Amino acid sequence: MKCTVCGKEISKNSAFCVYCGSKVDEMDWEQQEKMYRYQLENRKKEWQKLEEKKEEKQKEEEGLKLKLSNYYKLQNGAYPGCHRWKSEPATTGMKKVKDKDRQQAGYDLLFLGLSILSCITVCFSWLNIPVIKVLFEYIDVSYSFNIFNILGILPDVGKMMMESSGSYWDSGSEAFGGIFLILLVTIILMGILILFHGCYIYRFIVQKSEGRLKKDLHEAAIYGLVCTGGMWLLCLIADAWIRADFGDYREYIPSMVKMDTGVWMLLFVSIAILVCMRIQENTRTYEDVQEKRTVLEITNYDPVLPFRPVRIEIKQAYSFSATVKVINFLQLPVNMIVGELHIWKENGEKIVFPEMKLQRFIKTQGSETELTGQFYENQIDDDFRSLCEAKLYIKSYRVSSDEEMGSGYSVDSDYPPAALRNLRRQYGDSYMREEGLYGENRLCACGQIYRKETRKCPLCGKINQEAGR
Repeated sequence: MKCTVCGKEISKNSAFCVYCGSKVDEMDWEQQEKMYRYQLENRKKEWQKLEEKKEEKQKEEEGLKLKLSNYYKLQNGAYPGCHRWKSEPATTGMKKVKDKDRQQAGYDLLFLGLSILSCITVCFSWLNIPVIKVLFEYIDVSYSFNIFNILGILPDVGKMMMESSGSYWDSGSEAFGGIFLILLVTIILMGILILFHGCYIYRFIVQKSEGRLKKDLHEAAIYGLVCTGGMWLLCLIADAWIRADFGDYREYIPSMVKMDTGVWMLLFVSIAILVCMRIQENTRTYEDVQEKRTVLEITNYDPVLPFRPVRIEIKQAYSFSATVKVINFLQLPVNMIVGELHIWKENGEKIVFPEMKLQRFIKTQGSETELTGQFYENQIDDDFRSLCEAKLYIKSYRVSSDEEMGSGYSVDSDYPPAALRNLRRQYGDSYMREEGLYGENRLCACGQIYRKETRKCPLCGKINQEAGR
């Protein structure tokens, strides 16, 4: 025990420090005891972390030795069926355009045409104002107004409001003000309409995402309906305003402000856009709406690496993704794989993805790890039933913090995909090759080559029943 004053070691049962003479309080003893216990617990935790790190380093050392041994066997040609693979260019851009693609292209052109037509409606007459002839007989103007003649008449109307006088002007001034206001509101509605559809047309030209285009078009169509409703309400208010302002002259003004061709055309075009969007959604089959998936067996492996990608699951919901199941024989989870993925169809066509990046997002324990990646820009079509086999050629991978390179070699399985799937269900996912002797070596089902006298496989740990015979 240490004295809390001078810090020198004293007996636990001492009442006073023999060095400085200070009294040892009982509370100090309890505090010292807690402190030592806390330090002891920390030491235990540190020791456990060091043991775990030591075990991890031992596994890494074991994996490194196994890789060196496998490289040596590659040089001596010990692996049957082993070959160096060569990278191939992507072939997904050469896929045929399916009926669904042509249908989608047709809808895109239809929506673009309807959007352009909505913008053109401002060039047609939006307002018909017969009452303006009664108010201003000395102005030679058209009674139907579109965006061009509204903009042309506004300066003259404003000038008249500033300069006109007399009893006739006074009697119609409020009615004139109402018409002037409705023309201004009409210009604002036209401008917002062009802005909505202009944004959609711009994003269509620069090829933005389908989801964003759909949202912009839907908002533009909804605004078209709001715009026509707003015009109808403005005409109704303007009619009531003008009739009330003219008093006894109402019988001479049978019509006030009416919606004209352009507004009705906008109404029908907006409804057509919403109806076509609904039809497009309804034409999707149940499989298109639901998540689709297919599972393919990976029928090759890198003979040097201490892990095996055995299965890939391709999913389609709103985008295409791939999940690869990896068997880690040394209990060290693979965090990332970058490789070239080849997928075969039943008709023999091959799809190549030269740069497929798969990462581990979910913490896993034991010998199984799942890595997930994305197929960008619709690199694969959605006819999942025609896919039958996959091969993954590993370019690089990461187990701990350092990225390592693949060997550049590959070995194919001895079995076709369907037979390999059944064997893996029966004997485990690590099954890859047919076991047998190759000279002085033995080929394990996991694909590892080792000396036939060895009691168990150095990779998967399977017992060699024929050792010592």
